[in-house]
Order: sequence, then C-alpha cells, then structure tokens
Amino acid sequence: MNAPVKPEHLARPAHTATLYQLADEYMEGLAILADADVPPEVVFDTLEGMQGELVDKVDAVMAYAANLQALATVRKAEAERLAKSAKSLESKVEGLHTYVQIILARTGIKLPLVTGRFTLNLAKNPPSTDVVDEGKLPSLYKTETVTLSGSPGLCEQVRMALEQSSDTFGILARAAIDSKVTVDKKALLTDLKTVAAANEAKQPGDARDAIPGARLQPTSYRLTVK
Repeated sequence: MNAPVKPEHLARPAHTATLYQLADEYMEGLAILADADVPPEVVFDTLEGMQGELVDKVDAVMAYAANLQALATVRKAEAERLAKSAKSLESKVEGLHTYVQIILARTGIKLPLVTGRFTLNLAKNPPSTDVVDEGKLPSLYKTETVTLSGSPGLCEQVRMALEQSSDTFGILARAAIDSKVTVDKKALLTDLKTVAAANEAKQPGDARDAIPGARLQPTSYRLTVK
C-alpha cells in the first residue's frame, strides 16, 4: 500500500499548530493533492490523516471552551451569592445606623458628635411623595398601560378595529386584557413641593389647594458617618 503523501512543510506535530494554521494547511493540502499525480487511495489516506489532525485540534479547542463555560457558570453563581451577601450586610449597617440614631435622639446628645474614630451628624432626606389614594389622584399624573394577550390574529383584529373606530367589544371579549396604572411620581413631587412652598409663604393669591390623593412625606433625617 502506498504511503500517504504530505508536503514536508505540512509535516509537523499537530499540537504545535493553531486551529487556523491547521485549517490553512488542510486547504493548501487539498490544492496540492488536486494537482499531484498520485493514486486515489493515496489521496484518500493523506486527506484522512490531515483531517484527523484538524478534528483533534477542534476537539481540544472545544474542550477548552467547555472548561471556560463551566468556570463562567461557577463565577456567575458566586457573584450572585456575593451580591446577596453584600445586600444583607448593607441592611445590617442601615439597622445599626438607625439604632444609634434612635439612642442619640433619646438621650439628647448634641450633634455633630465626634468619637475616637468617627464624626456623626444628621442629614435631611430628600423629599418624597406619598400616594395615599391613587383613585383620587388627578389623571394628569397617571398613565394607563393596557396589555392585550391572545393569538396574533386576534391581536391584529383588535388593532384594525381600533384604527377604524369599530366596535371592539366582541373581539376584546375573546382576549385577555391586563391594565396597569403608573404614577408619574417625579412630576407629582415637583407639584407637591410647589404647593407646599406657596402655602408656606402664605402670600395672597399664591396659596394652592393640596393635590388630591397625594402628599409630601414628613421631613425625615438619616445618620451620616465620616
């Protein structure tokens, strides 16, 4: 049996070549064999050997990729665990700060308080909105989002009916509708602060009615540590 033919510059251990190099050499070998005057069985044996090297290298690369994926999965799980741990620690820190703040208020110790390593003081929390009754809130602060679920054909029928101002009751009866109301708390807070400032100034004609269903949260303070 004739020995496989392989150009000398292609004859080297597969482990010394990269996957790209092996692929290039494989394609180059195909071109050389196409022009070479050798028996078909020699061509077959040569291609089989060259392909084997390429497959082995692909296998090695994919094994390396699998190891990296396994490592990424482990690290992702570890990152989630660390994130939960950090959140738990932050919650404990907040609880300790609140505890010290209560004790300082109860004992009447004046702030700022300078200890051996820290300076403690109080800072006013940013104003926030308290929606006490969403139903009474003016519509200009509310946005309603309606989600329609059903078959694509049914959703298309509803869309066309709405565009044509047709009666959609019969169509909607066959669809699942989910409605969600979102409150624009940023705009609400701005207007509540304006109302509070005007009423506090007590200037004639500037006093404004409270916004139904909402109010400013009472002023609160948090402990700061430096």
